[in-house]
Amino acid sequence: MSSVAARSRIPARVYRIADVLAEWRVAERRLVDVDPDSDESRHLAADGALLRDQYQQLFHRTLGDRG
Repeated sequence: MSSVAARSRIPARVYRIADVLAEWRVAERRLVDVDPDSDESRHLAADGALLRDQYQQLFHRTLGDRG
């Protein structure tokens, strides 16, 4: 398990690419509203990093299916 996945509070489930993008956007918007030094900020940053990585993997997998 990666260190990003270990810090994230996102439940394990199957995501569609649109779901991942939507949740990533929510995490990024919430991150703007919290104290940057708080635990919540660290959790949101970890969630955002995990979602970004998942989105990129799904995006590249989708491109591979079309090639």
